[in-house]
Amino acid sequence: MERSLWEARLGTAGNSLSIFIAGASAPDPKLLEHARAVAANESSFRVLVSSFLDREAPGFRGGEAEVRSLRLESLELVWPDRPNDGMIYFEGSDSDRVWRCDYINRKPVGLGFDS
Repeated sequence: MERSLWEARLGTAGNSLSIFIAGASAPDPKLLEHARAVAANESSFRVLVSSFLDREAPGFRGGEAEVRSLRLESLELVWPDRPNDGMIYFEGSDSDRVWRCDYINRKPVGLGFDS
Protein backbone atom coordinates (compact mmCIF):
# COMPACT_ATOMS: atom_id res chain seq x y z
CA MET A 1 0.00 0.00 0.00
CA GLU A 2 1.37 3.36 -1.00
CA ARG A 3 1.65 5.98 1.72
CA SER A 4 1.43 9.72 1.41
CA LEU A 5 2.12 12.59 3.80
CA TRP A 6 -0.15 15.51 4.51
CA GLU A 7 1.15 18.70 6.07
CA ALA A 8 -0.63 20.96 8.54
CA ARG A 9 1.03 24.25 9.47
CA LEU A 10 0.57 25.97 12.80
CA GLY A 11 1.85 29.30 14.07
CA THR A 12 3.08 32.31 12.15
CA ALA A 13 6.01 33.06 9.87
CA GLY A 14 9.19 32.77 11.89
CA ASN A 15 7.41 30.67 14.50
CA SER A 16 5.69 27.96 12.50
CA LEU A 17 5.35 24.27 13.14
CA SER A 18 4.65 21.71 10.44
CA ILE A 19 2.88 18.50 11.36
CA PHE A 20 3.27 15.72 8.81
CA ILE A 21 0.58 13.06 8.93
CA ALA A 22 0.87 9.75 7.09
CA GLY A 23 -1.94 7.89 5.42
CA ALA A 24 -2.99 6.04 2.30
CA SER A 25 -5.66 7.96 0.39
CA ALA A 26 -6.24 10.35 3.32
CA PRO A 27 -4.49 11.11 6.61
CA ASP A 28 -4.71 8.15 8.98
CA PRO A 29 -7.59 8.87 11.42
CA LYS A 30 -5.56 8.00 14.56
CA LEU A 31 -2.65 10.17 13.45
CA LEU A 32 -5.00 12.97 12.46
CA GLU A 33 -6.58 12.84 15.92
CA HIS A 34 -3.11 13.16 17.46
CA ALA A 35 -2.26 16.11 15.18
CA ARG A 36 -5.50 17.83 16.15
CA ALA A 37 -4.67 17.39 19.84
CA VAL A 38 -1.26 19.03 19.29
CA ALA A 39 -2.88 21.87 17.33
CA ALA A 40 -5.48 22.44 20.04
CA ASN A 41 -2.72 22.72 22.66
CA GLU A 42 0.08 24.17 20.55
CA SER A 43 1.49 26.36 23.32
CA SER A 44 1.65 23.41 25.73
CA PHE A 45 3.39 21.33 23.07
CA ARG A 46 5.95 24.11 22.52
CA VAL A 47 6.60 24.33 26.29
CA LEU A 48 7.02 20.54 26.46
CA VAL A 49 9.62 20.62 23.68
CA SER A 50 11.41 23.71 25.02
CA SER A 51 11.70 22.15 28.49
CA PHE A 52 13.07 18.98 26.88
CA LEU A 53 15.79 20.98 25.09
CA ASP A 54 16.73 22.73 28.34
CA ARG A 55 17.10 19.35 30.08
CA GLU A 56 19.10 17.87 27.19
CA ALA A 57 21.51 20.80 26.65
CA PRO A 58 23.98 19.91 29.44
CA GLY A 59 24.47 16.49 27.85
CA PHE A 60 26.08 18.12 24.80
CA ARG A 61 29.29 19.38 26.37
CA GLY A 62 30.48 22.40 24.43
CA GLY A 63 27.23 22.42 22.46
CA GLU A 64 24.84 23.62 25.13
CA ALA A 65 24.27 26.99 23.45
CA GLU A 66 23.57 25.30 20.12
CA VAL A 67 20.96 23.02 21.70
CA ARG A 68 19.32 25.95 23.46
CA SER A 69 19.17 27.87 20.15
CA LEU A 70 17.13 25.15 18.44
CA ARG A 71 13.56 25.88 17.41
CA LEU A 72 10.78 23.44 16.75
CA GLU A 73 10.48 22.79 13.01
CA SER A 74 8.23 19.78 12.53
CA LEU A 75 6.45 16.86 14.09
CA GLU A 76 6.17 13.73 11.97
CA LEU A 77 3.35 11.31 12.76
CA VAL A 78 4.03 8.50 10.31
CA TRP A 79 3.24 5.20 12.03
CA PRO A 80 -0.49 4.40 12.07
CA ASP A 81 0.22 1.33 14.20
CA ARG A 82 1.93 3.63 16.75
CA PRO A 83 -0.30 6.73 16.80
CA ASN A 84 1.31 8.19 19.94
CA ASP A 85 4.85 8.06 18.50
CA GLY A 86 6.73 10.05 15.88
CA MET A 87 9.78 12.22 15.29
CA ILE A 88 10.47 15.87 16.06
CA TYR A 89 12.88 17.94 13.96
CA PHE A 90 14.50 21.23 14.88
CA GLU A 91 15.91 24.24 13.06
CA GLY A 92 18.10 27.15 14.06
CA SER A 93 21.48 25.51 14.37
CA ASP A 94 24.35 27.26 12.59
CA SER A 95 26.03 23.91 11.98
CA ASP A 96 25.50 21.34 9.26
CA ARG A 97 23.69 19.13 11.76
CA VAL A 98 20.11 17.99 11.43
CA TRP A 99 18.79 17.92 14.99
CA ARG A 100 15.95 15.56 15.85
CA CYS A 101 14.50 13.48 18.63
CA ASP A 102 12.13 10.61 19.01
CA TYR A 103 8.62 11.36 20.16
CA ILE A 104 7.45 8.38 22.19
CA ASN A 105 4.12 8.22 23.98
CA ARG A 106 3.66 11.92 23.15
CA LYS A 107 6.92 12.95 24.83
CA PRO A 108 10.25 14.01 23.27
CA VAL A 109 13.16 11.66 24.05
CA GLY A 110 16.69 11.04 22.81
CA LEU A 111 17.93 14.28 21.29
CA GLY A 112 20.55 13.73 18.63
CA PHE A 113 21.71 14.89 15.23
CA ASP A 114 22.80 13.70 11.83
CA SER A 115 25.63 15.49 10.06
